[in-house]
Amino acid sequence: MLKNLSILIVLFAFLIGCSQDHTNSSGVVTTMDDIQLENDGPMSEAQLVIVGRLTASELEKIDKAILENSSHQWRKVARVVGQTLLEFQSEFPGVPDIFYSERIELLVNSGALQSQGNLKKMRYSEIKLP
Repeated sequence: MLKNLSILIVLFAFLIGCSQDHTNSSGVVTTMDDIQLENDGPMSEAQLVIVGRLTASELEKIDKAILENSSHQWRKVARVVGQTLLEFQSEFPGVPDIFYSERIELLVNSGALQSQGNLKKMRYSEIKLP
């Protein structure tokens, strides 16, 4: 129960931050529609070292969890990434969100998941089980 509450709090805070308008130092308000959205990533050198240490069985375990956190309904990639990251934060400390997003892209390319939107922007793409 506490784990589910933690996930909801993290996801809610993330979604609130994504939907707010921003005011620059000149007092000009920009909305998310006005901002040029950049792709997620890349991973830093330190993150690449951490990810490079994952074994084939650990990668398989992560992929399985991503699929279990997916649905036959469209879900935001950021949601699935957040749930999976929280699930493994103590087992795989330092593995960044972008890594989980990249694993999702591999699962889409293999046909295990379907996608819509730009997978390089996890907040603006969705996935589902076929």
